[in-house]
Amino acid sequence: MAEESRLATVYQNMPASVDVLGTHGPPYGILDPEPPPLHKSTNW
Repeated sequence: MAEESRLATVYQNMPASVDVLGTHGPPYGILDPEPPPLHKSTNW
């Protein structure tokens, strides 16, 4: 809940003229897609 309160304060202090708010994605390793399977084939 403390995080929600902090975010509410941030958004309340944002100018009303802001149309687009860019943020960063989650930290590396969080919600990353699974890597493609590694195939070790000698049949090229």
